Amino acid sequence: MSENVSQLVEGLRRVMEEQREEFKKSLAMKNRQQEALKSGDSSQMTALTNEESALGRRLSELEGERKSVWNRIAAATGRPESELNWDNLSVELSTEQAQAFSALLDELGEMLQKLVSLGRVNEHLLRRGLERTEFIVRAAGGTGPGTYGPDGEKPEKGPGTRVDRQA
Repeated sequence: MSENVSQLVEGLRRVMEEQREEFKKSLAMKNRQQEALKSGDSSQMTALTNEESALGRRLSELEGERKSVWNRIAAATGRPESELNWDNLSVELSTEQAQAFSALLDELGEMLQKLVSLGRVNEHLLRRGLERTEFIVRAAGGTGPGTYGPDGEKPEKGPGTRVDRQA
């Protein structure tokens, strides 16, 4: 393997390790988000939503960096990007590098699966919280979200709606 490709592969490894660290932060944030959803702590949810956005932006930047290095490796090896994959790249790596990359890829894959799973659980908890809030508003005599029109903006007309109360 040429020195340039070796340096690019090392750069790719560093980017992927940064991704791993951001995934760890995302997993921890998703767990805190789940606890906030269970406790109903809206102020904590707001802070966690902001943290989630920042982590998402950072992961997006790292993915762009990873793709850029991958494209540079393809150019340096003389292979079209569409033909470059881990199997034919690992042939050009030392056994130690290939094993390290394989372990890193496995770990990133497991983390992604955990993130997807936590995201689904949190989505379910959020939906339950919204349903509970809607029930409480209706039980307390409020009009709840059902009094608004399909566009979500204009209130429906009729007894007990905002339009009726303003008249």
